[in-house]
Amino acid sequence: MFAKLLVAPVLALALASVTAPVVAQQSMNSMHSMAECTPDAMHAAIAKMGDHMSSMQSTGDMDKDYAHAMMAMAKDQRDLSAWEMKCGKSSKTMKMAKDSMHGADTQYKAWGEIFGGA
Repeated sequence: MFAKLLVAPVLALALASVTAPVVAQQSMNSMHSMAECTPDAMHAAIAKMGDHMSSMQSTGDMDKDYAHAMMAMAKDQRDLSAWEMKCGKSSKTMKMAKDSMHGADTQYKAWGEIFGGA
């Protein structure tokens, strides 16, 4: 039973190591497209978030891996919030994005202090 539980994470890590160069290129492309204020740019930013999480490598230390995942999510949250603040039209949504960005910065710094950065 335990071996069955390990198959999915091992396969995910193997796939991530094979696809990491592709993910890096996609991330660079989506960061460039975030400069644009189009629906496609927003979807590219969201896709970048998923790519970023799926390409993370495990260190074997569950606490450290969790902290790094939380830091990655906070960074991606900040990037998407910055995009909304630049491209948004609704003052309410843009204020929420600003608040979200502040919260993401706070979380990123806190996790970094605990586990020494990304």
